Amino acid sequence: MGETLQLDLAGAKVPVYVAGGEGRPGLIVLQEIFGVNANIRAITDSWAAAGYRAAAPDVYHQTSAGPGVELDPGSVEDRPRAMALSKELDFDRTMGECAALADWLRGETGKAGCVGYCLGGRLAVMAWRTGVVDAAASYYGVGIDSLIEGGPDTPLMLHVAEQDHLCPPEAQEKIFASADAFPQVEAFRYDGCGHAFAREKGEHYNPAAAETAGRRTAEFMRRHLMPS
Repeated sequence: MGETLQLDLAGAKVPVYVAGGEGRPGLIVLQEIFGVNANIRAITDSWAAAGYRAAAPDVYHQTSAGPGVELDPGSVEDRPRAMALSKELDFDRTMGECAALADWLRGETGKAGCVGYCLGGRLAVMAWRTGVVDAAASYYGVGIDSLIEGGPDTPLMLHVAEQDHLCPPEAQEKIFASADAFPQVEAFRYDGCGHAFAREKGEHYNPAAAETAGRRTAEFMRRHLMPS
């Protein structure tokens, strides 16, 4: 459904997988640690089918691997490579590119949000905190507990997996305490679910939880991005 474009973003040529026509609200889809692979492209296509101009930037273009990284979450060999690449990211640079992409996406509607998964879940919270987008949703974001308190008035939705080994109980408690304290933050815990519970065919895929989280996110984005 979509195509990969080379966009000039914050002084860099960035490959961005784009789906959906112009004149729609924009939605940035932020990748897991495995790159803009078939799973992320399928998610981007699904958001386009829901009425958005959706775009998944290749944040790994700035790493030693260069653009075009597509790794398999089920591969024993690919997982350590994915972890290593995620540690190479310059987050300030990534936020600058996301800000430029959000401006490019806003087009006629003036609205752009983001949704992110795993590494992208952290990037989505960072985009929210730095005012890059008009609404953000984070699925099992890594290391987000310290980023939420005292954030902007922009709406934020968080999906937290109860059994997420990358988000221990003490971090989860901080997340939910912040959600209780700040009305613009909505947080949901998915009991019995592990990290990446929404990744189809993944080891921890939970169809019921993925459907619930997807419905909540769709309603959230419609409420904050779609014309009234």
